[in-house]
Amino acid sequence: MTLREAVEKLNGKFDYRLAVSSADDDAFTRACAESMRFGTLKISNYVDIVSPDSNEQFAAVTFSLIRYLFRT
Repeated sequence: MTLREAVEKLNGKFDYRLAVSSADDDAFTRACAESMRFGTLKISNYVDIVSPDSNEQFAAVTFSLIRYLFRT
């Protein structure tokens, strides 16, 4: 899935703004998703683990950049 596809998929179905730190992060994510340079980045291996009992949170995602290293 691309970054653009992920933002489009979440738009309207889930208020992902709750998962970001600020309105600036939301605007930045949307700008990246709409751009030619970053919109087609492949994202994978997303994980979000929240443990309210121990007050801990962990999140990670992989962005695949390899194909952009050889672009002309």
